[in-house]
Amino acid sequence: MSTASTTKDVHFSLLGPLRLSVAGRPQRLPKGKQRSLLAALLVHANQDVAVDRLTEYVWEDDPPRRPRAVLQTYVTRLRHTLAAAHPGLCTAVETTADGYRLAPPSESVDLLRFRALVAQARRHNQNQDLAAEAEVLTRALSLRSGPFLSDVRSAYIQDTVVPALTEEWLSALERRSELDVVTAAPTTELIADLRGATSTHPYRERFILLLMRALADRGRRVEALDVYASARQRFRAAFGLEPGPELRQLQVQIMRGEPPR
Repeated sequence: MSTASTTKDVHFSLLGPLRLSVAGRPQRLPKGKQRSLLAALLVHANQDVAVDRLTEYVWEDDPPRRPRAVLQTYVTRLRHTLAAAHPGLCTAVETTADGYRLAPPSESVDLLRFRALVAQARRHNQNQDLAAEAEVLTRALSLRSGPFLSDVRSAYIQDTVVPALTEEWLSALERRSELDVVTAAPTTELIADLRGATSTHPYRERFILLLMRALADRGRRVEALDVYASARQRFRAAFGLEPGPELRQLQVQIMRGEPPR
């Protein structure tokens, strides 16, 4: 019987703290370097990850004298940990020509499910089915359970992987917010959400633009222009730059009383 057919109740979480649950029950995972190793293998689930790359994830610029041997020990321990959590995971960590591969079923890893849903949303967009696109993106965004990989003590993961995951997430959130703005009258809740997004990510111009459009659509032109003025002040103070052309054009449209589309 294949691993995939025996691990339907296994779930790995990367879109939040690193977690493994079986039938809804949290399982004990290793700490320290072994946790970093597991996170690295899961980020590249179903892909070969070379020893040199894993060494970067686990030790960054300060590896042991024999990283390959130490990694082999960590992998052995990780295999025992996964097998103890679920027998179907006993062969999940595979040895490859130059490293290792963690091969869980795609549906058991939240990051893989998220990416599959985002790809499905793009197909709905190509078919001009915006309602279906919005519904699928909502499902994708609901997978987040907290700050990404917040309990993994790897500088490489925190400095490289987490920003990349955050960018994927924010792109999906921007698109979902855009659909809310363009397909229906913006609600007070949506405006509050966009204010929160611009506060958390003050230099994401897409969130600023969507907030301005939502406010203008509700007839709150002065507030929309105030959002622009505040953003312009932030950009000039931090970088000596003006907002991008889309924001500048939207400001002009709102000042003229034109529909912000």
